[in-house]
Amino acid sequence: MGGVVTMLQQTAKGFPPDALRILVAVKGLQFGFVDQWFNKTVQYWMTDRGLAATQRQILGQITTIPFGSRYLIFAGASSLPLVSSKSSMLLIKVATVVAMAALASTPTASISIATFVMCILLYDMDRAYSAVFSSGLLSLLLNDDGVDGDRRVALTSATFLANSTFNVLGLLCAGLALWLMDLRVSFALLAIASMVVLLVMRNNYNKDMIPDMEKVTTPSILMVALYLGCASVVTALLPILGVSLPIALTVAAICAVGGVFAIDATLGRPIGMLCAFGCVKQSMSLNIGSTNFLFFTDPPSSFRDGPHLDPVFYVTFMGLLANVCVFIGIGFYHQWLKDWHIKRVFYLTYTLTFFAQLCALPLYLLWFRDEQVLARCFILLDEAFEVITNNLNDVPFFILVSAICSSDRGRDFAVFGLLGAATHLSMTVGTIGGTMLLQKFGVDPSGAQHEDHEFDNLWKVKLIRNSLTFVASVVATTFLLPEAKPEDEREQEYDPLMVDSPRSEDGLSHSGKSVDDVGMEESRIVMLGA
Repeated sequence: MGGVVTMLQQTAKGFPPDALRILVAVKGLQFGFVDQWFNKTVQYWMTDRGLAATQRQILGQITTIPFGSRYLIFAGASSLPLVSSKSSMLLIKVATVVAMAALASTPTASISIATFVMCILLYDMDRAYSAVFSSGLLSLLLNDDGVDGDRRVALTSATFLANSTFNVLGLLCAGLALWLMDLRVSFALLAIASMVVLLVMRNNYNKDMIPDMEKVTTPSILMVALYLGCASVVTALLPILGVSLPIALTVAAICAVGGVFAIDATLGRPIGMLCAFGCVKQSMSLNIGSTNFLFFTDPPSSFRDGPHLDPVFYVTFMGLLANVCVFIGIGFYHQWLKDWHIKRVFYLTYTLTFFAQLCALPLYLLWFRDEQVLARCFILLDEAFEVITNNLNDVPFFILVSAICSSDRGRDFAVFGLLGAATHLSMTVGTIGGTMLLQKFGVDPSGAQHEDHEFDNLWKVKLIRNSLTFVASVVATTFLLPEAKPEDEREQEYDPLMVDSPRSEDGLSHSGKSVDDVGMEESRIVMLGA
């Protein structure tokens, strides 16, 4: 852990304190503390309403529609003619507080699905804006003059560690609140936490943190952002409109491929390759999170042989263990892996995760129905490894993406915004594909009485899902990621990244385009149903 301490000491030196405080507020307090608590609260709310697993998945996809329009939301809010970028940002934050307060002020049983969806959409507009803002700001700091490779790794790792630290606090509070209090109290406390984020942003924001987005948003970038936003809305609504899932899956896949080609054509091959990498991984990571939740938490009256996890264990203990292990994982990364090529790091994490998932398969075969302690150990193994490996992958991938943004200030926001929107579109493919897989094997629990049979084939679903994710991840990494190291200097990184359009001494690529034309991304959404 000495490497982690050294990393934190490096991070505090030389970076603007106000920017660091905002990163802690957004990446830590908002995405770590509030998000974790909010997502768990929403899962239990859907259980109270008796929503089936497939309904949860579709509802979760609909409520994350703003993520497909994240760049439009961010660029639009930052370019309003009569309102400053700070004022528009604060208005979005205020809307989140109002949404939380509305959920807290209404009895749970009286909240209609429509009201619930509207409140979640307001909250996710804030998340979409904050995702682009925080990732773009972090990338700007990484690309400042004088920031060497070690400090880039240190700052990125420290940001993800802040997220994990607040995850621990959020999960602790969520577990206790869901155990001791009703859902309305949780929403009320979340409104207060969101207000704290708003105050930190208000006191530390300055206009120099965001470039002139009207100049960054060229007509071609605007067209790509509009396409991704519209495609996200259409593909998310198709199942609600009665379109069959195979047709909805086909349309979503075509739209996702179109998004990759649009980004490749507009922002350059390096960004296009990274976009394709993220989209392939997300599309094949079939979303079955809602079914996992019910498998873990169904009471004996619904699922006699299930683990029957209470909120304190499911929300708090599982999350605490996983996030504490993240500290160990990032320390391990800094001690032994930071000099590895990114591909090698990814291959290692894929293998470890897949092996842990195979080891946990007996849990879903119900081999431990009479051994609850052993069953919980396998649950922790399955959950912890996925959290650890995701964090280990996020650090080098973020630095890799940031490297492409270094030649033009402001491009960071466009790159992370559009890549995040494209990844969200591919997650729709994963959600619909996961829903189809669940239906194929007759797995659709809802928390109703005596639904043991709904979980009979869950182990088959898990095996297929995990195998697809592993194979797709290895293939995508092999063919779509460059040979690069996170601590490489920027000049060295452009060679492997810009294979198809290497820079010449006059600043032009071999294709004749200027460096600023060659390249112009975020990759992870927490699904409400996951």
